[in-house]
Amino acid sequence: MGKNQTRRPLSITIFHMVITILAALSAFALILVSILAKNHFNTVQTETAAYINCVTDIHTLDEASDLLTNKSREFAVTGDVQAVNEYFEVINEKQTREKALENLQTYFVGTNVLTEMQAALKESNRLANIETYQMRLAAQGYGVTLPESIMKITLTDADLALSPAEQIKKALNGLFDETYMSYKEKIDTHTETALAELLAFTEKERNQGSSEMLGVMTAHDIVATVLVLFIILGGWSTHHFVSMPLMRARKSIGENQKIPVSGSSEIQFLSTTYNEMFDEHQKITNALKYEADHDALTGISNRHGYVNQCIALENESLYFVIADIDRFKSINDICGHAAGDGVLLNVAQQLQAAFSGSGYVYRIGGDEFVVMVLGKVDAKALKAKLSQMNHSFAKPKGSLPSFSLSFGAIHKTADMSFEEAYRKADKALYKVKNGGGAGVNVYKEG
Repeated sequence: MGKNQTRRPLSITIFHMVITILAALSAFALILVSILAKNHFNTVQTETAAYINCVTDIHTLDEASDLLTNKSREFAVTGDVQAVNEYFEVINEKQTREKALENLQTYFVGTNVLTEMQAALKESNRLANIETYQMRLAAQGYGVTLPESIMKITLTDADLALSPAEQIKKALNGLFDETYMSYKEKIDTHTETALAELLAFTEKERNQGSSEMLGVMTAHDIVATVLVLFIILGGWSTHHFVSMPLMRARKSIGENQKIPVSGSSEIQFLSTTYNEMFDEHQKITNALKYEADHDALTGISNRHGYVNQCIALENESLYFVIADIDRFKSINDICGHAAGDGVLLNVAQQLQAAFSGSGYVYRIGGDEFVVMVLGKVDAKALKAKLSQMNHSFAKPKGSLPSFSLSFGAIHKTADMSFEEAYRKADKALYKVKNGGGAGVNVYKEG
């Protein structure tokens, strides 16, 4: 064998099969029969317990979905905030559905049982998206405040225009309409299919176990000493090629790392598959984190990213600038929202270009932007740069309407909080606004 030739990993399944066949040739068949019979009995007990637990888990996931439905409807009917709290207790604290699915993964990875229940959970999560929106709409109608995760949901302009009574009615209808009930039916269908697959899978395992037991009972001429050697060899191979790799895998999973690819070919296959899933999960996590910190329209950091940066730069000295588009509502009303979006994108691009490498730019809401300018900053030069931007906005490229920005700025010292800096910069901004906009004002004490 050449030095660079890769040795094929051992298949523990084939290896154990060979040992079993050789053990069947031993003279002391009764010893083997008693040992293997006990193992098969334990397997039947385990599979029976697993079947009972999995049936329970399937029903638990279905019942948890129904409970979420009932709580969301209860709030839409009564406006009782406790129903919402109980709703989120199921989702965030108890995580009943996720734990039920996690239990199923212990026994049914790669089977149709797990596939159907994953599909049921997916439909349940889609229902949750509908339910949280309708609870947000109902909260608007009742005039109550719900947890932040619901209150940050943006209602459509059409829903906001409804009267409180109409908002409550629409929220309730949204929890009973055809779309909503179709998701409920899909969950029931997936659950029923999973139960049928579970029954078929268990029956197959039972038949296979019975068949294997008959084979064991016929293996009666095994030599005792050879049988002992085979048992020792089998135990060692299991420990070396299965148990040890699994323990290393468990440690790696606990440390949120990739699993070392070692052991039997089956374990190596599982390890490789897990590592591929791990990489994909990391990509998705990074993508979600990017989306959470960035504004979807302009691509710059949003309020969430702004808050994180405030924490990171709390003790830094910098220039803090608030920018607000003058008469932005009129642009949307007269020129349309597409033009308004174009103006927002133009402002974000200009600010990014102007302060690239020297500061950070955020869109923290509607038409409001914040710039943190780091390093040594000359106030006059900063005002000149901002004023020059307004000149470019007066004659924007393309089909955008002309517009202007009002700027309020302050020199934030190391001992000044961002809350104070924002308040004072905002005060300076409104002096510009009150003077007609299109200007820059640096806050001064007194």
